[in-house]
Amino acid sequence: MEPLELRLGLISSAGRYLTAENFGFSVNASASCMRRKQTWTLEQSGTEPGTEPGTEPGTHGDAVLLRSHLGRYLSTDKDGNVTGDGDGADAATRFLVTAHDDGRWSLRSDGHARHLGVSGERVSCVASRVTAAEKWHVHLAAHPQLHLYSVARKRYAHLSARAGGELEAGLDAPWGVAALITLVYLERRYHLQASDRRFLTAGGALRPEPDPSTAWTLELRARRAVAFRDAGGKYLAPAGPSGALRAADSARGRKEALFVLERSRAQVVVTATNGRNVSTRQGVDLAANQDEETDQEVFQLEMLKDPPGRCAFRTADGKYWNLNASGGVQSDAVEKSDSCYFQVEWQGSKVTLKASNGKYVHARRNGQLSASVDLAGGSVAVEPVVFHVDWSSCLLVTFWLDSLGCRFLIDGSSSIPGESELFAVKLINRPLMVLRGEHGFIGCRKSGSGTLDSNRAAPDVFKLERSGDAYSLRDGAGRYWQVSGGAVSSSSDVPVPFQLELCDWNRLAIRTEDGFYLRGDQTGALTADTPNRESATLWEY
Repeated sequence: MEPLELRLGLISSAGRYLTAENFGFSVNASASCMRRKQTWTLEQSGTEPGTEPGTEPGTHGDAVLLRSHLGRYLSTDKDGNVTGDGDGADAATRFLVTAHDDGRWSLRSDGHARHLGVSGERVSCVASRVTAAEKWHVHLAAHPQLHLYSVARKRYAHLSARAGGELEAGLDAPWGVAALITLVYLERRYHLQASDRRFLTAGGALRPEPDPSTAWTLELRARRAVAFRDAGGKYLAPAGPSGALRAADSARGRKEALFVLERSRAQVVVTATNGRNVSTRQGVDLAANQDEETDQEVFQLEMLKDPPGRCAFRTADGKYWNLNASGGVQSDAVEKSDSCYFQVEWQGSKVTLKASNGKYVHARRNGQLSASVDLAGGSVAVEPVVFHVDWSSCLLVTFWLDSLGCRFLIDGSSSIPGESELFAVKLINRPLMVLRGEHGFIGCRKSGSGTLDSNRAAPDVFKLERSGDAYSLRDGAGRYWQVSGGAVSSSSDVPVPFQLELCDWNRLAIRTEDGFYLRGDQTGALTADTPNRESATLWEY
């Protein structure tokens, strides 16, 4: 399990965000939306969720630190002056968080026993008691698409396959489309959106649109755990044998109400040029020999931040693709090591995979994967061998040699097809797509306008559709993204194909069919005008 790093914005009673200015480490509450300067990383210590005192709503929890985008901490002195220049954990930088019944937080200085508050735009820490000026709304800055882990059930939430469907805490691992949860932030409350675009109500039903019955207040608990409280003061918790999620008064202050927000990684189906999907169905040996897309054909991409493009493939049962000594690729590694990483290289709409031995993975005629090709689409690292073949048994010999990974020449012509090293990678767990670049989220400037901005403070949710090796993106009004004159808009009545390149740790690039990448600008312009990947063309998803 990989809990999210808790990055958040704090909103004052006047609706302004706590801001760390670039000059002089000054702090104020002046911004109307959350961007880089309004984002704080919460660092917290404590025991396991639900096992320590002080987790009841309205009581003090563990001390926390708030780190700004400048790498320094929110700090206060004995006179109540607040700055952003703290350089470590001490009495001046530690705050105790209290979650109030209205969902807002107050922060009390651990060293000076005064509460963080605001007057106009000025932030100070002088109040001995909490009033409206000392209460802060919490706006998570993490990417809103994630997995929801129940601490009590030790299971992940997912959309059930039964008629009507409901969210249940029943998965051992967050696998497939059904495990994706999108947190939608509206009017200071959170709405839990299932993978079919419906929203969870307090009673456990799912509704097509967010409304007061689907609104939840987020509360922080120890060790990055959170709780969701409805308007009536009841807490979200799993119930019954299936672990169906609904609000329950009995969950108040109990472990049943605790959840961990976990980053959602890309999960894909890998298809060889024989049209078959790579599968673990035959045991530890990986082979491209299946037409189905079950859990045995779905793999989770776990990419390294550095160097870019290196990726491990995780199976549904927690094993990793692994290069063995003979060059075969198996799914038998319990923990990741160098032999589990493959360099992903995009070739148009497909990829090649270079193993840790420096050779490319290819699919043999029987579908088995082997890393034995020196150059993708080129030669194989074997010495030439001359066979005297009885042509009456040619087909049998050909099949036997190819099953061993051998390539051979007949009448001086190579039998290498040049495509067995190419694989299609189909992203399957993002039916809904939220994209964030270095300047903000992609979203429509206003509903139905078709104009897309790349610097929005709040995201729009787009539907991702796939046809062949291409994808199209559709907005809530049913219009598709298109490119005209280099500008990207959401204004087409028919699907327009794009290529998605999964190229970094939870980031992708979007490329048009004529080879230009979508790029975001600080002004908000979204264009398709560069043939090269760069930081402005990478989108967190």
